[in-house]
Amino acid sequence: MKDLVDCVVALKSAQLEMKQARKNARKHSVECGEALLKIKKILSPGDFEYFLETGFNGTTKQASHYMAIANGRAS
Repeated sequence: MKDLVDCVVALKSAQLEMKQARKNARKHSVECGEALLKIKKILSPGDFEYFLETGFNGTTKQASHYMAIANGRAS
């Protein structure tokens, strides 16, 4: 019986850690999106595209997703 209780406790702990990780990932996505939006305002459209291709560690699709989250248009 003690093994079952230990497993349930471990499962609940893992679920809480997963919930916190999702919360942290969301916060990171918003921060990343906000930074990208600021960079986009500073650079010309062509320079921004060049930045996404060379200076952003991700895809253009990811950048668009982060910016949409920062704008509140994505979940």
